[in-house]
Amino acid sequence: MVDGVLDDLGLRAVEQSLIGQSMGGAGRGISGGERKRVSVAVELVTRPPLIFLDEPTSGLDSTAALELMKTLKDLCQKGGHSIVTIIHQPRTTIFDLVDGLLLLSKGEEVYSGPASGARRVLESCPIIGCNLPEQTNIADWIIDLIIVDENRAKSVTALGDEENLDSGNKLLPIHWQRLRSEIEKVSVSAYRLSSLAEIKNSIPKYTSSFTMQLKMLTRRAVKQTRGEKISDASLIATCAFIIFESAFWFRLTNDTNHIYERNSLVFFLIIGQANAVVISSVPTFKRDRALLTRERMKKMYRVLPYFLAKTLADMTTTILLPLLHVMIVYWTTNMRLAADSYFMFSFLFYLTLTAAQSFGQLMSAALPSLQLALIITPVIVIFFFIVGGFYIPFANMPDWISWIKWFSFATYGFCGLLVTEYRDRDIPCADEVTFQIGSAEICPLPGNEVLNSLGITGLLSKVWFNALMLVVLQMVCRCTTYTLLRRS
Repeated sequence: MVDGVLDDLGLRAVEQSLIGQSMGGAGRGISGGERKRVSVAVELVTRPPLIFLDEPTSGLDSTAALELMKTLKDLCQKGGHSIVTIIHQPRTTIFDLVDGLLLLSKGEEVYSGPASGARRVLESCPIIGCNLPEQTNIADWIIDLIIVDENRAKSVTALGDEENLDSGNKLLPIHWQRLRSEIEKVSVSAYRLSSLAEIKNSIPKYTSSFTMQLKMLTRRAVKQTRGEKISDASLIATCAFIIFESAFWFRLTNDTNHIYERNSLVFFLIIGQANAVVISSVPTFKRDRALLTRERMKKMYRVLPYFLAKTLADMTTTILLPLLHVMIVYWTTNMRLAADSYFMFSFLFYLTLTAAQSFGQLMSAALPSLQLALIITPVIVIFFFIVGGFYIPFANMPDWISWIKWFSFATYGFCGLLVTEYRDRDIPCADEVTFQIGSAEICPLPGNEVLNSLGITGLLSKVWFNALMLVVLQMVCRCTTYTLLRRS
């Protein structure tokens, strides 16, 4: 289907070209005429029987405009499409391509019928009508006649001539009303108009399968997010974070005096990366809402494949750099040196980021405007961080507000990562103790004591419980987001 549209509109040569310039400003992109044909091609993907085009030749030179109109003519003759278009001051060769013509004068019908018959009708109008001068564009001549008729009606009305008040009405619409009945007697009997029910039943609800919709939408979403999320700027920012964190927490000493630094590093990783992922996810559906609405109205695809495609693309391109960043910092800061701990740490951090991303997408779909979403979402995220267990241990949180921690992705991310770091691990005591947890007589310090001091007990002390809750949180957020998209 897509290949056929590319061939029909002569776009095969620019199949892999950008529409416009790249974000860096490099690259020419496609031409104006090619861009116009792309906009038509988007409409043709679903093979609609009727296409409306609003001034498709505007902004094009005469040659490009003629080529576009020839392409539209071919679509009518070979593709079986009916095309309705508004066009201003077409050249003579373009006018000759038109089958049916509708002329209006400030909303009043001046002519409607075969384009070849317009000249005869207008020349026959009394007072206003005149023969088409030689070497004159018929479209310009028609516009001049209509303007002359409108100006005449204004001048007669302004003079207030009671005797000629009726003649002050525009003559072209009146003349056409007299002739139309005779023309319709000849033309209407030649064909039968399809009813709305027949047209509706002849159009399939969706022209492509669910699998094809998901495949094409995923490919488009990956291309879009790849250019936005994986760019020179994002790479520089990621490298800056790696250098900053490696410098401040470089090769942390494995003793009791550096427990707080280790905890702060874990929470800083969550704050820095999860917050960025949330904020970058907020505009996800706001930016594409108009596009989604338009393409859904054309029955190009369902909401579900669109939502799944955006989810799959965001879960890869958006998360890739933050995850890579953590996998590097893990070694430069001397976290727990064990292969199983490293892979579990990376896995839990990935789940934390995807849960944060799901929350950002939920805010994108739930709030009515992007401005409001960018104001409210950071406030909620900061609140989630506060109840995450680092600033205030869970055991010290007031009962009336501590229940909110169960809804925070930061809670399960922080707890899961710390359990991976400290569970069943002995921490050597420093020679000079500056940070004390538990009894000073306990040496080496069991890692479980560190978890207990932060209130990470019970279910929160289980790695797989935290992993499961992160999955549950993002499933709830994504299902709610999908429901909101369907309703909107």
